[in-house]
Amino acid sequence: MVVPGEMERSSWPDPNAVNDPSSAILESAVHLERAVLGCLIEQPSLWSQAGDLATDDFLLTDHQQTWQAFCRLHGNGTPVDIVHLTAELSGKVDAACIASLLDGCVPENFASYVRRLKEASQERKFLRAWEQLPKLNPDGRKAVLAQMQELHQGQRPSYGVISLPDFQRLCAAEPNAHVVETLIPEASVCMAVGDSGLGKSPWAYQLGMCVASGKPFLGHAVKQGPVLYIDLENGRDGILEVTRSLAKHLGLAEVPKDFLLLTDRGNLDLLAAIVDRHRPALVIVDSLRAFRPDAEEKAAIAAQLLNTLRDIAKKYKTAFLLIHHIKKPGENGVPALEDSPAMTWLLQASGARALVNQSDVRIGFDYASAGKVREEVGLVMKGFARLRAEFGPLYLARNFDDEGNPLGYRLMTGPELLFNEDQQATFATLPNRFAFKEAKAVYGRGDQATNDFLQKGIRVGIFRKPAKGTYEKVETSGVSGVTA
Repeated sequence: MVVPGEMERSSWPDPNAVNDPSSAILESAVHLERAVLGCLIEQPSLWSQAGDLATDDFLLTDHQQTWQAFCRLHGNGTPVDIVHLTAELSGKVDAACIASLLDGCVPENFASYVRRLKEASQERKFLRAWEQLPKLNPDGRKAVLAQMQELHQGQRPSYGVISLPDFQRLCAAEPNAHVVETLIPEASVCMAVGDSGLGKSPWAYQLGMCVASGKPFLGHAVKQGPVLYIDLENGRDGILEVTRSLAKHLGLAEVPKDFLLLTDRGNLDLLAAIVDRHRPALVIVDSLRAFRPDAEEKAAIAAQLLNTLRDIAKKYKTAFLLIHHIKKPGENGVPALEDSPAMTWLLQASGARALVNQSDVRIGFDYASAGKVREEVGLVMKGFARLRAEFGPLYLARNFDDEGNPLGYRLMTGPELLFNEDQQATFATLPNRFAFKEAKAVYGRGDQATNDFLQKGIRVGIFRKPAKGTYEKVETSGVSGVTA
């Protein structure tokens, strides 16, 4: 006879699947417990996100006692770190066991760990209730079945699936951060691609020194933090020269103390340990070919490398930037970056396509096309970011000192992007608000030429058209050599 309120047993979890202590389900639960506790040791501020976890949500006795110790320390206002936690658990949980909780935990995944741990706990409660059924009288059985019904329908495992509203709330609570605003996200793996000798290394050094010093980079705000530059390309003299020039360009009295260098190839296998020790906000690898030459040869190795870097990036909220080269040009040469879709041009990158396709932000560098004055434009920069699509082209000019030595890059803005002296003079003469007829008179050309000039100004962001036949100048702020 079916007791009222009893659901179809075929939809219930199989108790035999979890009664075996060696089952994958129990192993997963223990892994989640370790991950939750490890994250709370590594990043105590996550305590506020622990939700309604309770001691009985943990399966192992050591984990239950560790959780209770967390509760006591927080309740007493004692700092929660591995030293105080080990002292609190002295004689109860081995210190080596506590230290091992840090292995493999990723604080960025803490909310997911908590949710999945709670689901595993609810399933164990369901199965314990199942085991009680044969021992109960009808009234007791009815009560337990109601409890099982509630657990089954209200707390069914989601297996990591989350509703869009919940996802939006999580994102609002922890918005995406950038190492370089709108250019390089935190915890990302990015690629910078260009021909040899183009000037990628000075650009990358300028990026690193801006992040280490907190100076804006080509008009982009940065999140100041340590920078690790893995330089396997440039010799000692080259490094000293470019960093001294850039310090002058950026208006720094000295090179930033948080700009760290690694030039020893013998330590590359210890990259994760190095990042753990120094906690850089940005790691620049110059170049990928020198760092992992096999990643150019096989797609599987390239994908494995990017996955490894991404795991390190997520764990330590570090951004990686890999400096990479293009292939040798074919019979038709390499198309101009500024005139090509970014992703199409980036297929010129040497080696496996996975290097470009699986990176989060891809940045291409090229010379200016023949229509621009190459003496004015040091680099053309254009790229593609996941979900944000294509950006650029951006034109970078190189500043020089009084003796003609290169210092650093600045972002070209305003009327200099017209690359035409007559048009620049026309722009300077026009009032802030003007009609088509006025522009034609000042420019001294016909209707079509004037329209082309105005449309070009709109494209480069120095004009806008608020109403039919009316145009306005757009205020632009150039980036000086000091703020670079």
